[in-house]
This record gives sequence, structure tokens and C-alpha cells, in this order.
Amino acid sequence: MKKQNKAIISSTKSVVPAASKQGGSETKSVIPIFFSIDSRYAPYFSVTLSSLLDHASADYAYRVIVLHRGLKAADKKRLRSVLKSYPSKNAQLDFVPMRRNMSAIIKNMEHQSGSLYKTLAIYFRLFIPVMFPDYEKAIYLDSDMVVSDDISRLYDISLGSHLLGAVNDKCVYGVKPFADYIQQALGVELTKYVNSGMLLMNMSGLREVCFHDRFLELMNRYGFDTVAPDQDYINVLCKDRILLLDERWNVMPVPGVSEMPNPGIVHYNLNNKPWRLDGIPYAERFWHYASTSPYYNDIVRERKNYDEPCRRADEMRIGELLECASRMVKEAFNFRFIYAVGLEMPL
Repeated sequence: MKKQNKAIISSTKSVVPAASKQGGSETKSVIPIFFSIDSRYAPYFSVTLSSLLDHASADYAYRVIVLHRGLKAADKKRLRSVLKSYPSKNAQLDFVPMRRNMSAIIKNMEHQSGSLYKTLAIYFRLFIPVMFPDYEKAIYLDSDMVVSDDISRLYDISLGSHLLGAVNDKCVYGVKPFADYIQQALGVELTKYVNSGMLLMNMSGLREVCFHDRFLELMNRYGFDTVAPDQDYINVLCKDRILLLDERWNVMPVPGVSEMPNPGIVHYNLNNKPWRLDGIPYAERFWHYASTSPYYNDIVRERKNYDEPCRRADEMRIGELLECASRMVKEAFNFRFIYAVGLEMPL
């Protein structure tokens, strides 16, 4: 393990509260659920949190852990008010600042092309297993989701020897530059490429293979440009050790495609966000919980302010991702190459 990596681990562990079990007169098993946000995404996280608690089983206790960078005190207060709206749920909400813990990543990101999704917070989830050594299993969720089923049903899925459980990202199938990038630059089969917005994590297994170390080593050694930074590293590093879950646990709305009748989790990924555009599938699920959010007026304001220049800017950023994908396919030295010639070995 590199000295640099040891420093990151020790500094992150120091800010993490010890794991605990909760309950009234009886002790209940705790389900740890992780998020990664900043103040910009706090309004949408409030919707996700409300939907999660609304469907949470009374048989479990829930520890919602928010990894954040610069989350304002006012946002923490508003988010805690969401918890108070569900007094019958056995849940706690913890905020864990990252601060100095991502210095190695910041240095590397300076050499990568900018895009809509390359924010520092994206990488936080990769360090969850080593930061929280008391947990053997956990769930990670993006904050642009609505949970429509009891999250304990997802948590109870057995991972066996798999490192992660996730859903195949079928949204890339029909986009040739992305499909080519996944197969030719990453060296991952389309049917096995997963979306990292929902992860069922084998925490002990990821620690055992030193996932965090391998990620940092790959990133600092090669510095490959990526289309979906954390997602691509997860797919490359955990190749063939990801359990493909039912797609209902990460349903990504696509305009023009029929809605699934019983989604477990709806993920408003890419530009398919109901707080920006009309006609997004499953939008009513989002607005149902947004209507009770302490950020409701802010969310409505953003919808009104999302104009044509904003739309064009988002489309331009998607175009940048397509260009990045096409460029990496043409590169002779990429993820697929280093694994094919044996420079690196899978976990």
C-alpha cells in the first residue's frame, strides 16, 4: 500500500462515527445507506430520502450516511427535518465531511477533460468500504432517485462471493460511441456493464481485495480519461465479480419507452430530470415527494428557470462525453489494453 493511500485512509476513518445498532425496547439490525452530495444536490436528496423512509420496513433500523463536500449548515438542518416527518421510522441521519481526503484524486483530475459528471463527489463512494470498517454490507444510492419499494428487500439479496450487486446499464446500448467505448476502451461486455447509481456493496469483500488501493494505483499510474469516472473504474476493477440485479432496482427513465409497473428505484440519470424537463417518465413519483420537501419552492424555481440556453448547455456536455468516448476508443493504450497484455490483473 502506498504511503499516500495510507494517509487518505487514516484521515477519513477519523471523521466516521462508530457503527451502532438502534431501536426502542428491542435491538434491530441496521441497514447502512450511503449518499454523496453537496449543497447543490441537497434539494433532490431530500426527495430521495423522503421516498426511502416512506417505504422503509419497521423491521430494521436505518443509518443514512451522507458523504459531502461543503454542505451548508442550513442544508443539514433542512434535511434533518425530513427525518422528523417520519417519526415512526427507526432512522438516523449522519453527515460525514470529506475535506482533505481526496488530494490524490484532485491532482489527477486536473489532467482530465471537464464534463458534467466529473465532480469530486462522484469518487466518494469508492472509499466507503475502507472508511466504514464496521459494516460487512451496505447500499449506495445516487441523490437523483425515488425509492418506490422497501429498501430492505434490496439489502437482503445475497451477494455470495460477488463484490457488488448492480443493474446492467441498458441506456448505453443504443448510443454507438458509448457502446464502442465500453467494449473497446474498457474491455467490458455490454450485458455486464453496470450503472453505479445504485450499488449493493460487499464491504468486507471490497476491503479484502483492497479495492480503494487498486483504484488509486490505476488512476495515478495511468490517468486514463473516462466517460463515467467512478462507474468505469468499478466496471473495470470488479469485472466478473458483479452480481447483476433485477433492473427494477435501478430503473432509468427514457422518453418514449413504456414505464415499468413496479419499479423499486427510479433513477433520473443524465438529462432525464423532472425538475428540469416535462414529459420525463415516472415524473409524478418525484413530484409526489417533492411537494412535501423543505426545498419544494427551490425545486419549482429551478424548473421555471431551466430555459433553452440551459438545455443547450446540458446537451453540449453530453456531446463532450460522446467525443471523449470516441477518442478513447481510438487510443491504443487504454483499460482494455493494460488488462489484455497483463500489465494489470482483475480483482
